[in-house]
Amino acid sequence: PARMKFLKKDVSEANAVADVVDKISLSHPEVSIRFIREGKQALITPGDGKLMSAIYSVFGRTFAENGVRYFSWSNSGFQFSFYGTGATATLKSTQHTAGSATETAYVKIYVDGAFYKDVAVPETETAVTLASGLTNGQHTIKVVKRTSGYYSIVGLSKVQLDAGSEIRQTQKHYERNMLFIGDDLMTGYGSMVMKANVTGKTVPKYSTATEDSTITYTALTADYFGAENMTIALSGSKG
Repeated sequence: PARMKFLKKDVSEANAVADVVDKISLSHPEVSIRFIREGKQALITPGDGKLMSAIYSVFGRTFAENGVRYFSWSNSGFQFSFYGTGATATLKSTQHTAGSATETAYVKIYVDGAFYKDVAVPETETAVTLASGLTNGQHTIKVVKRTSGYYSIVGLSKVQLDAGSEIRQTQKHYERNMLFIGDDLMTGYGSMVMKANVTGKTVPKYSTATEDSTITYTALTADYFGAENMTIALSGSKG
């Protein structure tokens, strides 16, 4: 071709194409786009019309903006180890309104591998106590978002340790990674509601308060194998 001599290296040209595909994906979230690079799938967007879905597909499970690290997918979150007695995190959430109800984002906090508490994340930046009054020593705190990405996004802007404490490790490195792609079954839609849809019984309407992705079969499978759980799933229900 006449323009061949103007082409750059294959890697540079491929990167340029990828950049264009990313921009098209973000500007047209209503279109499902699949990008194959060197025989491997480099990108696929759901085409569900939601800008945030396109953003997650392009940038990954988390993204940063104005000094805030956002995570949305079920079972996403952060983990760190420290020496001390406690820690707080500055969190906020972007919430989705379904009908007349505004759904709240929830995270579960684990200390040294054991469940510590469940927290509803407010929309405005708030200092949330992750753990306090621990025995002075080495501890690991893990924060996991248990609610669906369709209903809320959680943002982390700062982690503050108690006086005299110090960070030892920011993130655990897993030898195994397990990726789960799906829908309600993986987001834990209504997993905390007993005997749902039973004729003649009053059944609580779905809300994020009754959704827990950490008790789904996929989450339990990842825990069994000691693997990092990477869940890419949205509920099929719109509230």
